[in-house]
Amino acid sequence: MNLPQEVLLLIFQSSIQDQPILSAPDIFQCELVCKRWKLTAQRTNYTCLTLQSHHHIPKLIQTLRQSTTLAKFVRKLLINVPSYQHYLIHLLDILPFIDTVQVVEPNIDFYSNLITIHDRNGCKHLKNIQIPTELNDSQLLQVYATCVENYRHKLQTLLLYENDITLLNKLHQFPKLRQLVVKQRTNNIRSLDYILDQLPNLTKLDVALYNTIPFSTDNLIDSDNISPNSTLKLLDGLFVVQDSTLLYIIYKFSQLQELFINHDRPDEEIETVFMTTDITLSTLSQFMNYILSIPTCAISFLLDIPLITEALDIYTRHMPTKRLGPLSITYTRDSERQSTRWTVYRTSTKMQSHQFYIDYHCLTNGLLHLKLIETIGNYLSEITYRTNIDSIRNVHGYFLDHILQHCCNLTKLRLSCTKLIRCLGKPPLSSGHQSLTHLVLLNCYLGKDVFKRLSDRLKDLKKLVIVRCRLGSSGLDTRYYHIDMYDTTIDTVRLKSGHSITYITVRVTQSTKEEAFYKLWFDVSTQDYKTEPSTQQEYEIMPKADQHLQVWVQCKHVHKIQLFTNAKGNQVVFGQVTV
Repeated sequence: MNLPQEVLLLIFQSSIQDQPILSAPDIFQCELVCKRWKLTAQRTNYTCLTLQSHHHIPKLIQTLRQSTTLAKFVRKLLINVPSYQHYLIHLLDILPFIDTVQVVEPNIDFYSNLITIHDRNGCKHLKNIQIPTELNDSQLLQVYATCVENYRHKLQTLLLYENDITLLNKLHQFPKLRQLVVKQRTNNIRSLDYILDQLPNLTKLDVALYNTIPFSTDNLIDSDNISPNSTLKLLDGLFVVQDSTLLYIIYKFSQLQELFINHDRPDEEIETVFMTTDITLSTLSQFMNYILSIPTCAISFLLDIPLITEALDIYTRHMPTKRLGPLSITYTRDSERQSTRWTVYRTSTKMQSHQFYIDYHCLTNGLLHLKLIETIGNYLSEITYRTNIDSIRNVHGYFLDHILQHCCNLTKLRLSCTKLIRCLGKPPLSSGHQSLTHLVLLNCYLGKDVFKRLSDRLKDLKKLVIVRCRLGSSGLDTRYYHIDMYDTTIDTVRLKSGHSITYITVRVTQSTKEEAFYKLWFDVSTQDYKTEPSTQQEYEIMPKADQHLQVWVQCKHVHKIQLFTNAKGNQVVFGQVTV
């Protein structure tokens, strides 16, 4: 093979959606093809070393000492074992071009070892040093500050923690810095200006501004007193969200590609910022228009309930693609909180659409989100609706009719912990829903004849998923299913039970009106279900014991009935009837 080494390296290192095309064992096999392939394959395999066991480390050190060529290939070292300090210096001494080091828990010894290596004139190319996870250890933070200051000329990632005046005043000495993590207590978001002015090449900013009082509003936020930053591409922030916060972001960061606000943070951090709902409609309108130009964003903050509908109305009027994607609603009663946590997630990645997740709290004045469905229903492709069955007694089937009536483009509907009782279809819809193809019922309470009533409305339903549902008066629970949806075009029914079930009988009625019977039993040796034809007699006489399941599916076009149960302990097993 006479391919140039650059081409071979590109092939070995290529990936699809962050998944390597060739695995490490595949590339090791490539080393055996010829001498020309061997060196390139070794460069790929040794670029990143991941250590999972203490037993391998001495052998690795010996190999790298015997082959300086392999040692020069290593750029990234990941140590996933505790008590690594004994080996760290020995490894770093023989890796001349290492630029990234990550360990399980960075502690004082970790940073002290890096300081020692620097004093030996080693690790000259180190640019990524893992930041501390324990921010309450002042001694650890001091050693970390000394360590990163030694490597400041090439360092690309830095933690700036509270009261660290030394690092704050030396930020201009980090010319290669690309990512900054800030942990501070302040009530003035304008304090970020001083940091950003010293780091003109910064592209990623992860900032958490903790406080016990709202942000300062002494200085008015407007476009005239804020100098825009055009280099920052990613902002991941934990803020108390007010008018001043949103306006600062709008005016300051003009070229963002990714924006995350109070997103995917620990609960203890989130509680420190969800303390205010001081946002006006005009500012919210500006912010909604602002995020339209950002390819990826995920934000979460508290809003007064009426602002939810206003915000989504603004967004849908200006959004270039009139499709929102999933909408998730959580409905619980809480007399103490009178606001709503609102999360928006949108991305321009292919195969994904705009998504809104709205977490409702304390809607004590009835189902206020019915108005929301009326306002934006036609833009939705998916809805997830959750309630608290134990505390809410008045969520009836009319809400489902309301969804089907106002969401003409809906394709997937997930109902979780939702009561659908006998009033479903009062008044009935004039026609069936034409676009809904997936219906998921999770931990739902279903009234009598609910499935049959749904069948009249969901003519084009293709897949039905039922997980741990129950019927109050008779029939449906996690050990007995009677699925009467004959008027739909369902081809797949998926049932999930949380109980230990070892024997299942299935009765199927299709378009010919002829019935077929099947039985499944759990095979301990294969840890799976085995299937074979059965008879009506076996179906009817099967004892309704705890470890048995009876299923009757009446659908015209059903082809698959999939069953997931805990047949043995907590082990989930799968069985399928192919009709």
